[in-house]
Amino acid sequence: MNSSQLFIYAVPAFAVLMLVEWIAYRRDPDRSANGLSGRDTASNIATYGIGRVLRPLAQNLVPFSAVIVVAALTPLHLSPQHWWVWVLGFVVTDFCYYWAHRADHRIRLMWTAHSVHHSSQYFNLSTAMRLSWVHPVASTMRGFAWVPAAMIGLPPWMIFLLQAIGLLYQFPIHTQRVDTLPRPIEFLFNTPAHHRIHHASNQPYIDKNYGGIFIVWDRLFGSFAEKSEPIRYGLTKNIETDNPLKVNYHELAAMIRDVRHANSWRGRFGYVFGPPGWSERTPDTSETVPGVPAALSADAVATRRLVDAVTAHRSADTMIANRSADAMTVHRSRAVDVATGPRSVDATTGPRSVDATTEPRSVDATTEPRSVDATTGRRSAGATTEHRSAYPRTPRSDDAALTPQPVR
Repeated sequence: MNSSQLFIYAVPAFAVLMLVEWIAYRRDPDRSANGLSGRDTASNIATYGIGRVLRPLAQNLVPFSAVIVVAALTPLHLSPQHWWVWVLGFVVTDFCYYWAHRADHRIRLMWTAHSVHHSSQYFNLSTAMRLSWVHPVASTMRGFAWVPAAMIGLPPWMIFLLQAIGLLYQFPIHTQRVDTLPRPIEFLFNTPAHHRIHHASNQPYIDKNYGGIFIVWDRLFGSFAEKSEPIRYGLTKNIETDNPLKVNYHELAAMIRDVRHANSWRGRFGYVFGPPGWSERTPDTSETVPGVPAALSADAVATRRLVDAVTAHRSADTMIANRSADAMTVHRSRAVDVATGPRSVDATTGPRSVDATTEPRSVDATTEPRSVDATTGRRSAGATTEHRSAYPRTPRSDDAALTPQPVR
């Protein structure tokens, strides 16, 4: 029995499970709004049915399998008659699936095929049937992930069969009707709770929980996440259509469009082999927001720069207003000085105002410095230090008696 026959025999089980899920959903008064949709379910089933018909065409377009080539060249050959070979193959092929699935999300050419599965804004058992049709290049690239399984001597047919078993395992975990399972199961295996997070399109869930059967790969390689806030399903930019043709090729068309409008070979290469959301017009990584796709991060950076510019402009206006206020204060202080006369400065306590109509008072030198007449330069008796007035005093008419007269 090959993998295609296995999926055909599984279709009746799929139908029964989807019916049970639909009945449970309709009878639940607290059902979520993103659980089921008639149009979405019909699109998922149509996509799966057309894919089953077109799959042989894809195999004939690219009749190359890296797994078969490597299996023929490797000197190692493991016999499927030993039980431990099956256990080893089960673990190894799931490990290979983890890296293939991770590449599906991190290389845009491969994402053009895998985005079909993630494009539904609902999450239910029919979502598991939303699979891509004919993407021969992406499928060939994905096949290289299982080369290590062939290198250790696993037969190619066993690798393909275990791949199919892994996909069948993932069908029942596409549901919201099951909450969490016992902790040992949640720790080791991929469960509905873990896979709901994988299908989320909001942070902090993007590009998390890649595991097929075992979730321990995500725990080991830093891609594991648990639920911490409500989940939004679909893509970061939803396609808003149930047309199976558009569902299958919307991302491929977008990639080709980006490559055509690229300004450099670096841009063309990045649009094909870079991560989804990459743009040659995106600022460098130091300008991006961690954990957010580059296209969204660019908008955030632009908004932040705009806010910084407005803040700087307001700061400049505030500085100008403060300087104007300081200038007015100085101008008024000088006007007061002109109207009231000079003020003498005390060297220890600061300036003290003096009545312009009285003479400077002498101060005991043992207590504090004495003020000095700015027009005569004389110090009061007993002064040890000469202190001059902070402002020159305007001569008065009675100063003439103090001014030395020339000898005739």
